[in-house]
Amino acid sequence: MQKLVKTGMPQDLPNKMSFLQLVKYKPKVQPINWQETRKQGKHIRHNNLHTGGYQTFLRWSKRNTNFRNDFLWSFTPTRTHKRKTINNYIMEHGANHLVEV
Repeated sequence: MQKLVKTGMPQDLPNKMSFLQLVKYKPKVQPINWQETRKQGKHIRHNNLHTGGYQTFLRWSKRNTNFRNDFLWSFTPTRTHKRKTINNYIMEHGANHLVEV
């Protein structure tokens, strides 16, 4: 995982279970900032200025896996792991050169 955080390059998983990758996308509608919405009494949206309006996530690619029925498997990292990995990468490198979906 350190390689993924430090370089942003896809991280190969053991036993040919393919790889993990940090990916960005630009949502059509930005999520609501509920803390500011409650203070001001009207809907305020997040603008994600630190990432240029993009949202990021960890994606598990199932290409070239070494097991059958890979469509039955899914990958869901814990909330703290997602936040730590993505925030550490963005704080060091920014979101400019992540793969866009």
